[in-house]
Amino acid sequence: MVTSRKTSDEAAAEIRALWDTLTPPPLTTPEAKRAAKKLYRYSTGHTWEGQVIAGVTQVRFNGWKFGVPVQGTHIAVSAKDGWEALVHHLADDITYAFQGDLNTCELAMVREVIKRGWMDGRLCDRVAAPLTKEQRAANKRRDAVVRIKQRIKAWTTKHKRATTALKKLNAQLKRMEKKRTHNATG
Repeated sequence: MVTSRKTSDEAAAEIRALWDTLTPPPLTTPEAKRAAKKLYRYSTGHTWEGQVIAGVTQVRFNGWKFGVPVQGTHIAVSAKDGWEALVHHLADDITYAFQGDLNTCELAMVREVIKRGWMDGRLCDRVAAPLTKEQRAANKRRDAVVRIKQRIKAWTTKHKRATTALKKLNAQLKRMEKKRTHNATG
C-alpha cells in the first residue's frame, strides 16, 4: 500500500488542487481498463490477475446503491465519468480491500497519473500499423507450418498409442495360446 506523511485532510486538499489545475483528456474504455490495472499494481505492488469490467460502477441490493469493490475476480471501471472518478473509485476500492487511508492512496495515484504523463495522452490506445503484403504472406506461411507441426504431433501420438496397443494385444494372444497349449497337453 502506498502511504504518505500527509494527514488525510491535507491529502484531500492537495488532490482537489491537483485536479483543479489539470485538464484531463477524454477517457476511453480501453484506457480506463489499462489505467486500472496499472494503478492497482502501483498501489498494491501486485499484478491484477482478475478481470476488468467496463461500464459497471454500482450495483443495487434491496434498493441501496453500492460501489462495486475490488474483489477476487474483477475491478469495475467506467470511462464515461472521466479520470478523476476513475482514480477516486479505484483508490476507494483498494483502500476498502486493504484497510488503508483513502485520501493518501488517492493522492499517490493522482501524482502517479501525472508523473506517467497520462494527462498528456500517453496512455492512448496503441494502433498497430497495417501489415504489408509480404508480412501477411509470411504470417500465413508461419501459421501453416505451425498447423502442420501440430498435425504431425497428433499423428505421432496416435502411432505410439497404436504401437503400444498392438504390443499388448500380441502379448495377450501369446498368453492365451500358451495357456491353451498348456491345458491341451496337461
